[in-house]
Amino acid sequence: MDKITVILAKLAGLQKVLNERLEGDERYFDPQSVINYFERFNSLRNQLIAELPELYYDLPERTIPVSSGNMENNGRGYIDLTSMRTLKRDLDYIFEVKANSRIGENKTKELKREFIFISHGSSK
Repeated sequence: MDKITVILAKLAGLQKVLNERLEGDERYFDPQSVINYFERFNSLRNQLIAELPELYYDLPERTIPVSSGNMENNGRGYIDLTSMRTLKRDLDYIFEVKANSRIGENKTKELKREFIFISHGSSK
């Protein structure tokens, strides 16, 4: 399995977990349970850009969100919904770009067909 396939598979897994977390009405998240999403994403994002810079050079580098610092979640504070939605949008963007890049691959392959010209005539 090539490196790009592995990176995209891991990003797809992260996207699925994130989407499940965002299905409910939760607006604030315990940092202990979500910070690893951002850390994994940043690592995979950097690997993806290294492998496919022509597709993903414009994917913004985001800082890992900082806890609110209040006393919620046993003093760990919270990560707000906005940060989680930003991560979701970045993941959606990755897969949208990849899907659309494949559309162009098919057209390129179609254009590379070779044709043979056959003429039916007499040579006098």
